Amino acid sequence: MGALTAHQLDTLCEQFTQCEILAPERARVGQTLRLQLVVDDHESAPSGYSPMYYFEGFRINDDPTPYAQSSHAMYRNFLDSPEDDMLSRKGSVPVYEWTPQQPGTFTIHARLVLVISTTADSKIEIDWSQPDDQRFPRPHVWSRDLVLKHTIEIE
Repeated sequence: MGALTAHQLDTLCEQFTQCEILAPERARVGQTLRLQLVVDDHESAPSGYSPMYYFEGFRINDDPTPYAQSSHAMYRNFLDSPEDDMLSRKGSVPVYEWTPQQPGTFTIHARLVLVISTTADSKIEIDWSQPDDQRFPRPHVWSRDLVLKHTIEIE
């Protein structure tokens, strides 16, 4: 297995960073909203390489609390099934239920890290409290931080 070229890394980034926060754009005060991370899973990685996602959590406006944070790796094929509640109940998919208590415009932020590794091992954990270059217990081939935003108008 050879090293990935710059072109291959650019292609992987383009293919595997098509992510979004699945949530309504409008809702009412007191209505429980489901926030979920979904990934478009239509491409495969080069042989011998495994893309995995680590989710730092959902943040609402300027609240520093990361909701639904996970230190475990998540696979793309789990994240492309927003209707599969069993995966969210098992913790394989980040989901957070939020009930806004006041009207206004709310921005939901989500940060995740896409990691390309030579091993598909979901037991490899990320330590969110460490500096970026020390978060992983062993070297990985490549990683990219992704920051997503979604705006919800609460009436």
